[in-house]
Amino acid sequence: MARSGSVLIDGSELNATLAAPVCALTLPKTGTVNVADARSCLLLFGGAGAEDATFNYKLQAWVSFPAATGSAERVWVPRAIASGVVTLGTEVYTIDGLAANGAAGRWADGVTDTLSVQVTANVSVGLVDVYSPADETKAWLQVDCRFFEALEVETQIATAHNADVFYVLDSE
Repeated sequence: MARSGSVLIDGSELNATLAAPVCALTLPKTGTVNVADARSCLLLFGGAGAEDATFNYKLQAWVSFPAATGSAERVWVPRAIASGVVTLGTEVYTIDGLAANGAAGRWADGVTDTLSVQVTANVSVGLVDVYSPADETKAWLQVDCRFFEALEVETQIATAHNADVFYVLDSE
């Protein structure tokens, strides 16, 4: 089992409305990771701001199909698979390269998903499993990637100063 990971979004300060997904001939260049060879993807959130500061997120999965019979051109089709609010906790990260411009950030200890089914107060399941302890330890999303070629995360600042998103891929 191989694992790889990196920073997916570093210090996003966007506060525009999260866009509705639309088909495209190319994948978005920002906030996108190739998951074609991955079984799952673990997403961790963080950002700059006070404890309990928030930002919104949307997670889209992408698959591609030939644009026409025999065509080499591909049409990318998105599907929103998770959407909600991220709440920053007290645990801080300061490792250079992990936070925007090397500045300190806070790990998220809360994350909601309006597209999954809530099982318990802290766990939801669907295409995305949610762990949201709200106890100052890290919250995360785990995505079953077997059906998708790429994942895209968008963020929208609410009360946080900026948003960071980290990922770890688990491949066979």
